[in-house]
Amino acid sequence: DSITDKTHQYNCSTAWVISSCILAVPEIDISPPHTNPRGIYFQSDGSAFYIAGRGLSTIIKWIIVPANPSINIVSPSNNTGSSNVNLDINYTAFAEAGLFNCWYSNDSYSANTTLASCGTNITDVVWTEGQHNVTIWANDTASNEGFSRVSFTIDTTNPEVNITYPFDPINYTITGNNLTINWTVSDINLESCWGSFDGGTNNVSLTCGDLNITRNITSFTNDTFTIWANDSVGNVGVSSRTWIYKIFEVRQVFSSETLVGSTETFIMNMSLGSGETITEVNFNYNGTEHSVTFISLGGSEYNLSSTFIVPTVNAIVNMSFFWRIDLASEQINTTAKNQTLNNIGIDDCSTFSTLIFNYTLIDEETQNKITNTTINGTSIEVDLAMFDETKTILLLNFSQEFNDINPVQICLNVNITEGTIYAVDSTIKYEAVNYSIEYYNIQNFLMKDSTIPQRINLFDLKLVDLIKQSGLKLGMKILEQGTLVVTNGPRFESPAEIKAYGLWGGDFVGMTSAPEAFLAKELGIPYATLAVITNYAAGLQSNVTADEVFELFKSKINDVKSIIKKAIIAS
Repeated sequence: DSITDKTHQYNCSTAWVISSCILAVPEIDISPPHTNPRGIYFQSDGSAFYIAGRGLSTIIKWIIVPANPSINIVSPSNNTGSSNVNLDINYTAFAEAGLFNCWYSNDSYSANTTLASCGTNITDVVWTEGQHNVTIWANDTASNEGFSRVSFTIDTTNPEVNITYPFDPINYTITGNNLTINWTVSDINLESCWGSFDGGTNNVSLTCGDLNITRNITSFTNDTFTIWANDSVGNVGVSSRTWIYKIFEVRQVFSSETLVGSTETFIMNMSLGSGETITEVNFNYNGTEHSVTFISLGGSEYNLSSTFIVPTVNAIVNMSFFWRIDLASEQINTTAKNQTLNNIGIDDCSTFSTLIFNYTLIDEETQNKITNTTINGTSIEVDLAMFDETKTILLLNFSQEFNDINPVQICLNVNITEGTIYAVDSTIKYEAVNYSIEYYNIQNFLMKDSTIPQRINLFDLKLVDLIKQSGLKLGMKILEQGTLVVTNGPRFESPAEIKAYGLWGGDFVGMTSAPEAFLAKELGIPYATLAVITNYAAGLQSNVTADEVFELFKSKINDVKSIIKKAIIAS
C-alpha cells in the first residue's frame, strides 16, 4: 500500500519497534513516491496509520476504528436499595466520534425511552416496590453503540417486628429474676435490631436472628419493652409490649437459721399489679399454715408478716416455707425458701458446752462450798422443763441425779440466738450427810442469751447472818434462834392457843413470815425475817391493846432502819 496524505511522522531508530519511535518535529509532509519511508505515519483524518520499513514494499496500513461510546452510571450504585420511589438515575456519556443519541430501558416499563439529550438524567420515573434493572444506551456518528446497566431495589416497607412474649399479665416474679422476651422480625433487607426498657432513653443492641433476650428484672416498673429493627435502606419497624406483674416480690426478711421453740417473724415486701385485689394471705411453714398480717404502704406496695413459734424437731432440719396469696382473680404461691431449724439438746455438760445452770452446794453455817463430796455424801437431783416463751410448747424435759458432785452443771448443745427466749421451770432437790433435804424451785425463768449462765447457791443463808451481825454491831439485843409460830390474823391469839403453841415448842407467835419464806425459797430468792418483839402473848400478861403494840413498834422503827442500812452497806 502507498502512504498518502500524511500529517505526522514518527521516526523509529529500530525497525518495527514502536517504543523506539518519536514524533518528528516539525511535522513532516511526505508525498509519494517516497524512498526509504521508515517510520509511523497517521492519516490526516485519523482514520488510518502506516508502519513503514525500508522500501515501499514493507508499508503496512492500519485502519483506525473509533471506540464505542462509553456510559458511566453515577448513581444509584449497582445492587443497592432505596426507599425513594422518585429515585434519579444519574449518568455520564462519551464518544470519540461524537454522541448521536441516548435512550434507556427498564424491565418494568416500556422497552425503550429516548432521552432528550445524552447526559440528561432519568428523573421523571416513579419506581414501584421491588427490583429494577435499568440499561442506558448511546450511539455515535459512526453508528457505534455503547451501553451500561444498573440493578437496584425500591423498598418502602418497614421491617415487621412482633413481641410474642411476655403476655399480659405475669402472675409472679421476684426482684433479680431473669425475664426472657421473645420476638419475631422479618424483612428482605434486614440490617440491625435494638431494644429498650425505657422507651429509647437507654438502648441495648440486639442480634435480630436471636429472636429473644434475657434481662434481669430489678424493679416493678420494668414492665414495658420496645424493640426496633431497620433495613439497609433506612426503614424502621417497631413493636412494644407492656405487661402487669400480679405479684412482684421485692424482698423477704427472715432468719436463715433458728432454734426450736423460737418465736420467728417472716416478712415479705411486695408490689401488687394494677386492678388486682388481695382477699387473703397465709404463710405455709413446713406444711402448716399460719395467719398473716398485710398492710398497704401506699400505691402498689404491701408488707406481709407472720409471727409464730417454730416447731420442735429431733435433728437439724431444713424447713420449707412460702406465702399463699389469694387474689380476686386467682391463687398465687411464692417461690419456696428454706430455714434451717436446729434442735435443742441438754445434758450434764459432758457433751454439750453452752452452760445454762450451775448449782453449788453450800454449808449453811460456814457459807462455804461443801468440797469433800465423797465424805459428805452430797446429792443434787435436777428436774427441768423447757418451753417456748409463752409456755405453749414443751420443748424438752431433763432429769438427772448427781451424787458426790459439787457443783453440778447443765448445758445446751447450741448457743441461744439473740432475741430468742425460753421459759424454764425446774425443781432441785439437794441434800448431804448431816444436812437436811431441801428443795430449790425455779418457776417461769425467762432464759435468753443475756440471762445465762445462772449460778445458784443452794442452802444460801448468808442474808440471815448479815442481818444478825449488823444488829449486834449496833449494840442491839438480838435473839439469834427460836421457833416462830405463824397464825392467821389480824387478831390476838387466845390464852388457850398460846398455851398450846408453847407445848409444841414455840418461842414466838405472829401473823407473818412463814408464807413469805416458803414462796421466796421456791423462787430461789434469799430471804430473812427481821422481827420486833412487842409484847407477851395472851395469858402471859394481864392485858395488852393494839395501840400499845403499834406504839412499841413505832419506837423501834429507827432501830430496824439502822440494821437494814448497815446490812446493805456491809453487803
